[in-house]
Amino acid sequence: MPDGSVVKVTGPVPREGTRLLREFRRAVYRPRLGTWFTARVAVEAAGRISIEVDYENAPLMEFAPEAWREDLRRFPRDPEHLPDWLRGRATPPAHRTSGGAR
Repeated sequence: MPDGSVVKVTGPVPREGTRLLREFRRAVYRPRLGTWFTARVAVEAAGRISIEVDYENAPLMEFAPEAWREDLRRFPRDPEHLPDWLRGRATPPAHRTSGGAR
């Protein structure tokens, strides 16, 4: 704000903002290392924009395993750059075999 105070806005990102963040995420993808999972965007009254991104930690939102697998297909990472939390979330559940009682 002009007086130096900060207004924190959370919630749905406008469609154009989402498109721009997706484009930015693609642009900063590093082969074998991946891309960021979360971003904090600050917009100042004067129009200056700053973005902090996190390549390692899980986002606060939950996503289905299929979404994580698709993300890894689009932005592959070598195993040593795959965070443990993502490995667990992107792994399909073990197939259960049905059988009679033992």
